[in-house]
Amino acid sequence: ECAVKYVLKRLFGEEFNNLLLLNLLTVGLCIPVVTAGPAILAMKGTLVKILDDRCDLRRIHEFWGLFKKKFWKGLLFEVLFILYGMMLLWCKSLADNVGGSAGRPLLYAAALGGLLACIVSVCAVTILASVQMPFSQAMWNALCLAIGRLPRSLASAVCVFGLAYAAFLLYPYSLLFVVVILPVTMSVLSLTFLWDPLDELVFENCTDEQESGDEKKQDENL
Repeated sequence: ECAVKYVLKRLFGEEFNNLLLLNLLTVGLCIPVVTAGPAILAMKGTLVKILDDRCDLRRIHEFWGLFKKKFWKGLLFEVLFILYGMMLLWCKSLADNVGGSAGRPLLYAAALGGLLACIVSVCAVTILASVQMPFSQAMWNALCLAIGRLPRSLASAVCVFGLAYAAFLLYPYSLLFVVVILPVTMSVLSLTFLWDPLDELVFENCTDEQESGDEKKQDENL
């Protein structure tokens, strides 16, 4: 409860104007599609740094720095998400073609896989955006976090994908809301549920600054 109040008050109360700018930038970068993943990571990473007081006072400057730093991981995550979604659609299509009771296992597998993807993806985006670690390790940690803190990760996924589905149903009337504040609202609500477990399990053990310092030391030794 304290984390929820802190996240909502800190972001919606003290950073609202910056949220509008971050949302506009993110939406603009999502239009070319190929930069959608890096843009989402940059937005989420900026929000996390605001919450733990590591963010540059020039929020947009911080956003662009993270966009460049997280570009390839964001692109890889985007490609992986699309491929996984295509696989689920193929399973559903195959189940529909088979029909009857024979197709139900495939349909259930596609539904379960889709639910798991939604839950893991919200955790993965936050971890990839917040700390510097290998992509495979971030995905594994996201899976562990999603399962180990299932009520919170499920609530976070419901906030993100529930709002996205509502915007889809209300299209084209929801376009203005999307451009103005929807993506950043989804990220903020997602963080309200994930902040405590992330702070306990991830942030205390690994930060961008710590990892960057380790990388610099390794480079110096080489």
